[in-house]
Amino acid sequence: MNLNFITSQISSICSSVWNCIISLDPKVISTIVSIIALAITALTLYANTKNNKKNNFDNLFFHLISLLNKIIISSENNSEKVEITLNDIKKQNKAQLETLKSQKIKEYYEQHKLAVNSGFVELENMYLKIESKKLEKIKKSNNTTDTAIPIRKSEFLSPIDDLDEINTSDRSQVYYSYCQNNTTDEALNYPFDVSDNGIETLLRMTSFKSNPSLAIYNIFNSDGEISQFKANINVLKSKYPQNETIDKINIELSELFLHKNMNIPSEISEDMKKDIVNDILLDNKHGSYFRTVHRILKIILDFSKSEAVLNKYCGILRTQLSERHLIILFYNAQYTDRGKKFKNLVAKMNLWGDNSELDVGANSDAIHFATNNLIWKDKDLKILKEEYVRK
Repeated sequence: MNLNFITSQISSICSSVWNCIISLDPKVISTIVSIIALAITALTLYANTKNNKKNNFDNLFFHLISLLNKIIISSENNSEKVEITLNDIKKQNKAQLETLKSQKIKEYYEQHKLAVNSGFVELENMYLKIESKKLEKIKKSNNTTDTAIPIRKSEFLSPIDDLDEINTSDRSQVYYSYCQNNTTDEALNYPFDVSDNGIETLLRMTSFKSNPSLAIYNIFNSDGEISQFKANINVLKSKYPQNETIDKINIELSELFLHKNMNIPSEISEDMKKDIVNDILLDNKHGSYFRTVHRILKIILDFSKSEAVLNKYCGILRTQLSERHLIILFYNAQYTDRGKKFKNLVAKMNLWGDNSELDVGANSDAIHFATNNLIWKDKDLKILKEEYVRK
């Protein structure tokens, strides 16, 4: 479109408007001017008020930030003290989880005690039969040897009917040395290099007599004990190559007491978590820290009319806090009665990050804290994404 034409049109419109104005009654013109002046005054006042509100907010916000910085370096709320609190929670969690596991292992053992008893009794009696044959062979032999051979005393060679009868006493009481056809000389005591009954050794090592359920669990879930059990199986298979029962016992017990087949809890319940965190934080530990952050977040939320403003001031707050300070805020919000109102407030603010910042992969971690510092890592991350990310 021609520029001269547009210019002429604008000039014509302005001329028409001006002619209309000057044709009006002077009183009307005065009224219009008054209205325009009032509007300009109102706009100026609004702009000044808005600017004053921002200045007032900034003054309060940075005053509280300054106060927060003093609090988080105080002797009661510094990073080291917060870490101690988090470690107290971890210790209580570990203790309660161990108790849960022990209860489950004991219950499971009692349910399958018959299979354990039957299998281990049969393996033990195979060993005792080997020892009996060894003793008889040596007694009948006229050969002599310069090497001390461990021989099981005859009173400890009787087959057992129940696993409770298994002998796990000091080996010097069970064996004596055979040397140069002498099987009774007390001076030839139990030698240090003896290889004795492998099943008894395994049950003695795992303290079967004092805690049978835990001993059986460890035999099939701890690398060293698993290796020793398998070694015993191989010894017995070499001595009894036609006996298919040995493999059957091995497979049955190994599968039965495999950790993944026992439904042993890997984490305590949510109620137990709340009890632990509540108890540890109930003594007003870090109370001034929690209250100050709550106040800061509240004024941010009240002032922010846009997501950009909210993110800006939350970001400023976050940069003041160590990872430990961030993490303990989460546990206060999620697991304490006192933190319920704080949770309702902070859930709208992405304080720990948005979904992308909380996304954890094989080669990446959360942006604002190391997820390994979380006590219940997988569950906590899930909660943070579901309950603390702004929708």
